[in-house]
Amino acid sequence: MHAMAQHKDQQVVVLAQVLANEVSIGYEDIVNTAVKAVNGTEINNLKQLVDLVQGCRDKYLRLDLEYNQVCG
Repeated sequence: MHAMAQHKDQQVVVLAQVLANEVSIGYEDIVNTAVKAVNGTEINNLKQLVDLVQGCRDKYLRLDLEYNQVCG
């Protein structure tokens, strides 16, 4: 969003909206924010994010977002 891609498969992944639910209380106001990492692993594209989410065996899922925001 603010720089050039470092390699050909790098993409900006954006969290467009957090749906209101009892498990997402407090996160509903996060909109159109770039996702930087999943559980501490930096992501390069949407496929990698999907793989990390589907493969997560931790109790909680943490998304590190731009502007030092955290969702999870």
